[in-house]
Amino acid sequence: MQNYKKNDTTPQRIDNIFLFFLKKEAFCQHYSCVKIKNCVTIEKEEVNQKKHKDKGSPMDGIFYAKAAAFLGAAITMGFGSLGPALGQGIIGMKACENIGKYPESANKIRTTMILALIVVESSAIYCLLISGALLIFGTQIG
Repeated sequence: MQNYKKNDTTPQRIDNIFLFFLKKEAFCQHYSCVKIKNCVTIEKEEVNQKKHKDKGSPMDGIFYAKAAAFLGAAITMGFGSLGPALGQGIIGMKACENIGKYPESANKIRTTMILALIVVESSAIYCLLISGALLIFGTQIG
């Protein structure tokens, strides 16, 4: 192979550079290589990087971990708020029925209903805390 000088503008040099770009055999940023081997090694490194990209890079694992954290937080809040909402509706319905049947014990029924609502709401609050933790730790990955 030929050694190229920095200011060499012969047609052969220009044709060789264009052939290298067209055949994708070499890559040179400065258009003036002392040795063609330097260009070929740069090109080989690029091919190796492309092969590693095709197989999956370590960033893919981080992406999947973040996606799992965010999906887990969404599912936790979805199912975690569904159960307490149904439970609170049933508690309120039964309390209203009993107050209608026994109006003289309305104060005791109301107090018991409020305590039951607090207990049911605590499971939704736990789901909120878990979802918040997943979101916070999910954003800190990587």
